[in-house]
Amino acid sequence: AKGTKESAPDKEAEPAEAQPTAEELLGREAADLALQFLGWKYKYGGSTPETGFDCSGFVCYIYGQLGYKLERVANDQSKQGAA
Repeated sequence: AKGTKESAPDKEAEPAEAQPTAEELLGREAADLALQFLGWKYKYGGSTPETGFDCSGFVCYIYGQLGYKLERVANDQSKQGAA
């Protein structure tokens, strides 16, 4: 009709972006901290920046910096926490 304005079709509302869970935030924080150690030397049995790291020592160190107490050895680490 004359004098009426056609309205644009209604757009479906975009779903709100999901907020990260506490676990996701912790994982991001751990990853960000771990990235600071790229290029550091591997040292069997190492668990500090001064000595170098092995894999489980690195995990133990990173999470220790975030306030978590993990066992030093990967086999023992695998028995901690909940699934």
